[in-house]
Amino acid sequence: MDLPSPEFVPPPPRKRRKTRGDDAEVLLTPLIDCVFLLIVFFLVTSMFKRFERQIPVQLADSSASVAEQPREDALKIGLTRDGFLMRPAQRGGRGVLTYRRVDDAAAHLKALADEYGIERPLEVLVHRETPFQTVVDTLDLTELQGFRNVRTRVTDTAF
Repeated sequence: MDLPSPEFVPPPPRKRRKTRGDDAEVLLTPLIDCVFLLIVFFLVTSMFKRFERQIPVQLADSSASVAEQPREDALKIGLTRDGFLMRPAQRGGRGVLTYRRVDDAAAHLKALADEYGIERPLEVLVHRETPFQTVVDTLDLTELQGFRNVRTRVTDTAF
């Protein structure tokens, strides 16, 4: 009798089983659960939207504000649509103020603060077409000069 040789002989290779793409499945139960949850979510949110439309909202009128009446002794400056600061020059016919252009806004505001004090109210008349950033810059300048009681008013009249 012959004995097997001491060398190891590997077994023959196994044939791989081919997987077909048709065997892949999508579990429908979790998918149906997600679809029902989405349907419930959209139904509930659409009901809230209808309810929001039914809420009566009345906007406040400007005459209903709780602010005190503006003081007559308020200092006035104007701001043109081009961003120039204007100061009252004189009263013209029918008591209408006429304005003159100010070359140095910071110096003019400093002079107003020195002459009348920073506690006196300051009213900034802003032309309707003035860029918003110009108005913000002017209000920052009034704050830098020490004015704390500053009020803005939008107007259509040109200075």
